[in-house]
Amino acid sequence: MKVARLVVAGLVFIWASCDEAKENREPQTVQAEAIVAQLASVEGDVRLTRKTIRAPAAVGPVFEGDLIETQAGGRAVLASPETRIELSPESQFRVKGSLRDLSLTVGQISFEDTATNTYDTPVGRLRPGPNSKVQVEVTSSGASLR
Repeated sequence: MKVARLVVAGLVFIWASCDEAKENREPQTVQAEAIVAQLASVEGDVRLTRKTIRAPAAVGPVFEGDLIETQAGGRAVLASPETRIELSPESQFRVKGSLRDLSLTVGQISFEDTATNTYDTPVGRLRPGPNSKVQVEVTSSGASLR
């Protein structure tokens, strides 16, 4: 009987300790990542790196920090309500907080601006007119706009 009382007393103590720990714990907030754009189409060999995990890319959401790489013969299209960007073969594009912040490491992208947005490019800040078609290319010798 003594052993049973000790076991019950121990369990009550553990239960009370757990309950007290719950009360003193700060509430944890889980922050969902915001979708920056959609990978609208993938053709050929395209890879997506998200938080150190590299895998074949598939149509779906892309988040800030994602790296999209098109291999030889690969193409991809990123789309958001404000912009649509086409990645040519052998390109590397890092997704930032908006598709208007063009982070092209190497390769070529093209886009059509339907409004008058401002874009940050490897060459500098760009503000094309409505319905302008723009092509950005980055090579080992530099960057260019057309």
